[in-house]
Amino acid sequence: MFPLDYRNKIEITHINQSDIINYQKRFLTEMSEELRIVKASEIQIQDSKISFWVASFRFVHNWNILVPIDSGYIEVLPSSKSVVISYYISFKRLFISATVLLILFGIILVQDSAMSLNEKVFLLLGGWLFVVGGNLLIAMIRIHAFIKRIVRKVDSQIIQQRILYLNDDLFRHYKIGTLPKF
Repeated sequence: MFPLDYRNKIEITHINQSDIINYQKRFLTEMSEELRIVKASEIQIQDSKISFWVASFRFVHNWNILVPIDSGYIEVLPSSKSVVISYYISFKRLFISATVLLILFGIILVQDSAMSLNEKVFLLLGGWLFVVGGNLLIAMIRIHAFIKRIVRKVDSQIIQQRILYLNDDLFRHYKIGTLPKF
């Protein structure tokens, strides 16, 4: 049986202890913005967790990353030496809508006398596995890549912030004119 929800996590171990809280805030801010861009219907940030809900009918392209998803949350959990991004995605709407459509198709198919009962059952189950399984697999891969893209973006921001801090620190400690000449 296919899962109706999906849980996974990403551990970020390359982060400095001093940057963990900053990383958490930046990640939640960036994720909130990205969820707005892909038109999540409702977004809530509470402490270290961002929850979202997706309406059934939205005017978005069929390849929108949230099409097969009805809700989920992403949690940023700092530990002593890393940050763990844990996420949960619900696919209940995909499961229900695909099942209802295949039941309707099954009612029409049962009336066809050209196929045996075994062929009809095989066709319906195969169609259901293809529709639900294919969409689940694609969505799981895409949502993981979506979150990893935000991780890379926040990593880049943290690195840029460190470079700016180091440059400011260098010029704060040395007076202009006393820098070593090369």
